[in-house]
Amino acid sequence: MEQFPKPPSEQPDNADSLQRTLDGKYQFDVQSVFSRANDLVKKHFSALVQACVLIFLVLVIMALIMQGIQDTFQAIFQIAVVLVIAPLQTGLYMMGVSAARSQHVRVFDLFKYLPLTIVLALTHLITIILTQLGTVLFIIPGIYMVVASTFALILVADRQLTAVSAIILSCRIVNRYFWQMLLLLAIFLVLILVSILTFGFGLIWVMPLYFCAIGVLYEDMVGQSGPQLDEHDSNGESTFDA
Repeated sequence: MEQFPKPPSEQPDNADSLQRTLDGKYQFDVQSVFSRANDLVKKHFSALVQACVLIFLVLVIMALIMQGIQDTFQAIFQIAVVLVIAPLQTGLYMMGVSAARSQHVRVFDLFKYLPLTIVLALTHLITIILTQLGTVLFIIPGIYMVVASTFALILVADRQLTAVSAIILSCRIVNRYFWQMLLLLAIFLVLILVSILTFGFGLIWVMPLYFCAIGVLYEDMVGQSGPQLDEHDSNGESTFDA
């Protein structure tokens, strides 16, 4: 009989979760991930939706500003956009992780990782560059990079890894379960496209569902062992000790 992943409370000790994942012992079930993520969205719907709306408004404002910027300065402005979006996106990812850990989730958690802006932005820029290079090289390497870097920002925030270390560890984790991860992200891509047909109203549920699903996977596959980010600690440096 097929076994489904256990909820976080029934998983093996979190200190062993990462090693078990790297050993290929995690039981990845897409249906179970969706079911658990859906329950988390119901529980934390208000905070998650407010956070998604805030990020959307920031993106709209930046898009309007970019329209009035000369082509000469657009490259510089795009870097500024990454500096703003990377910590906010990370905050939303970590809200999903906190929900998976049965912790209190607040909308202001969206801004919790602003002290790590530089290392988060660097991580995001590196993944963008690698993805673009991979897309030029017959597309498939670009798709791989999109999937493989799924946990990179979370690893920087949660374990305070450096940009390169976080990307490498994310790739190592995803490599073990690449096809399941690809299927999960493909399903969300379809859901987003369907949501667009509803004039975007479906995104009110789909976007929180995505971040909760990634949070569930991260908690199952990585756990919360290792250094944690203190609210007053702005140091983003770390070593790669996976």
